[in-house]
Amino acid sequence: MSDGWGSVRVVAGVLTVDDDAIRLRSTPRLFLAGQVDRLRTDEPRHRLRALGTIVAFLVAPLLLVGGLYRLTTAGVGWLAFVEIVSLGTGAATIWHQHLRETVVPLDSVRDVIIGQDDRRLELVHAPRDGLLSPFRTDPRRRGHRFRTAEDGRRARQLFRLRGIDVVDGDARSEVTYRIETRGGVCFCEQCGGQVSPSDSACPACEYKLRVRQADSA
Repeated sequence: MSDGWGSVRVVAGVLTVDDDAIRLRSTPRLFLAGQVDRLRTDEPRHRLRALGTIVAFLVAPLLLVGGLYRLTTAGVGWLAFVEIVSLGTGAATIWHQHLRETVVPLDSVRDVIIGQDDRRLELVHAPRDGLLSPFRTDPRRRGHRFRTAEDGRRARQLFRLRGIDVVDGDARSEVTYRIETRGGVCFCEQCGGQVSPSDSACPACEYKLRVRQADSA
């Protein structure tokens, strides 16, 4: 896989800025290395979280093996059904977090926010197309944490080099989106014209589409 415009390390793996998307690739090794870095260099409260995450990461395979063993001795019945559901949930969680690539298309990105400490990242983007997309109108928020502050500063450079605006400040700041989403397509709340999720104002009527707490309406 090409590194596109460049890559930076996050605690979950590696984040890459491409021509058309922001990608997050995670493997068990990358994930564990990120948590170890977090344990060594982060703030005390984040170190405690990293320690808990490492313990859960190491215990999860043992729980899966134990579930397989219980399934072989459970026979046919309610207990076997519970074990199958438990194993399926555990395997799906491991695949979702550590074995797949997450792709956020650039044309769906509404905001890229990096905290003042250069450790926190939040990607705000339109909901993906899918079976549940008609019921998802609010933007999706994905929070990540850089392994070091240097990784955060490097990410700022990559986003700006690609032409993506970076919002400085608290990643938990409130933002109001004046956009209606229908069938995965975004429309201006005022005039009804089609807009891109990355637009800060409607191209047709110049209505402000993103309003922060500090902004005037």
